[in-house]
Amino acid sequence: MGVVLGRHSAGDDDDVDVELLRAAQLAAAGGAATGRHFLSEPVFEPLPAVDAISAQPDRAPGSTAVRAQPVADVAAASGAPARPSRAGRNLPAAIGVALVLAGAVLASLLVYRPSFVVVVCAAMSYGTFEMVRAMAQHGIKAPLLPLLAGGLAMDVEAWFQGADALVLGLMLTVAGVLIWRLDGGFEGYQRDTGAAAFIAVYVPLLGGFAVLSAHYSDGAGRVLAFILLVACSDIGGYAAGVLFGRHPMAPTVSPKKSWEGFGGSLVACAVAGSLLMSQLFHHAWSVGALFGAAIAVTATLGDLGESMIKRDLRVKDMGRLLPGHGGLMDRLDSLLPTAPVAFLLARRPAGAPSGHGRAGADQLEAYERALATDPLSAFGGVIAFNRPVDKATAQRLAEQFVEVLFAPGYEEGALEILTRKPSIRILEDNERRAPLVAEPEIKQVMGGLLVQDRDVDLADRTEMEVVTKRHPTDDEWRDLMFAWKVCMH
Repeated sequence: MGVVLGRHSAGDDDDVDVELLRAAQLAAAGGAATGRHFLSEPVFEPLPAVDAISAQPDRAPGSTAVRAQPVADVAAASGAPARPSRAGRNLPAAIGVALVLAGAVLASLLVYRPSFVVVVCAAMSYGTFEMVRAMAQHGIKAPLLPLLAGGLAMDVEAWFQGADALVLGLMLTVAGVLIWRLDGGFEGYQRDTGAAAFIAVYVPLLGGFAVLSAHYSDGAGRVLAFILLVACSDIGGYAAGVLFGRHPMAPTVSPKKSWEGFGGSLVACAVAGSLLMSQLFHHAWSVGALFGAAIAVTATLGDLGESMIKRDLRVKDMGRLLPGHGGLMDRLDSLLPTAPVAFLLARRPAGAPSGHGRAGADQLEAYERALATDPLSAFGGVIAFNRPVDKATAQRLAEQFVEVLFAPGYEEGALEILTRKPSIRILEDNERRAPLVAEPEIKQVMGGLLVQDRDVDLADRTEMEVVTKRHPTDDEWRDLMFAWKVCMH
């Protein structure tokens, strides 16, 4: 007497269903088995015998009738763990593991910030191992040793040398993979090296942007802010999805991820971003809301991307390292693609408009225009003026988080206002501003110095040729000439 219970899993977020598979064929053989059906391929594994079937007294001679018990009854009889929650995970264990991981990151950032590099390197190394192991189950032989060595070098050099070293490390890692794999022969060479290059980009390169963010003077706050926002995206999406989820967002990739859940992620991140920016970084709440929304979008796309990878590899989790979560990559799925977004939004130039030539224009107006071009990128930025900062502009600067302020001077009362702000570096430029025409320009480059003639030619509108059918208007000409000046200098 036997039975087959089929447990269908369509992803890491699916409910567990009960189905009867091939009961008639296996009943005669005796024993019991479970069919765990992933996509279209059933895989059968032994299950301790349970009283899942019984013969009926009115059955026909020579036949066997079967009765399937509920999953909870079978689990209880066999000693198996109970059915997971709607989240598809052991929630208490998941919360406990998350708290431990958060404590380790928090300690590394607040106690001794360079130790955060060690935490990142350890996480990226194990994440690389999980990716290589998962791919190996499908015959993809991504070289592990060059990936581990290259990944470590990338993230360590990102701390000491910056973004250029991170990209250079990626190139050297890919080159090392191409050379290392030559020993394995030509069969599957493109498949294996392509997979290894993908892992190098997906894991250590993206993780290196967290190292770059941590290197700033306020790096601990930057990293904690984006991690907290990713957590808010996960919590908000989970809560809204469980309570209100009705419309699947990507049913073929992650069936339980709903548009309602995504809306919950947006709301949670916008609220948390507003509070973080306004209370901790003294920035406008609207800027925090935009920053949080950007994090929510990126975190959701990262989660979907990881689900797609697992679908392709036909695995439910990337490992079993973290109880309640699965593998380490199952927790890094949203953090990795969010790290470069958080880094880039907080560092690129915000804008450079001018108030010159406009009626009633002043320094404060020019600054307000610069801030309006992209207020999100101005968070924790470097602000430079080409004239002494007046009192009105200083008062406006005191209302937001500024990391570095650079100006040729500060009028009476302005410096007093600015020095009340904590963690701001105020620089005064007393250098000679007009270099000699014949004086060469010297710049440091990798491996030496670049000596070149200065570009002192003034942009002349009469010498410019319009190659489009429509000629610019006078306002467009003025904007173009100013943009030329900004790019030139």
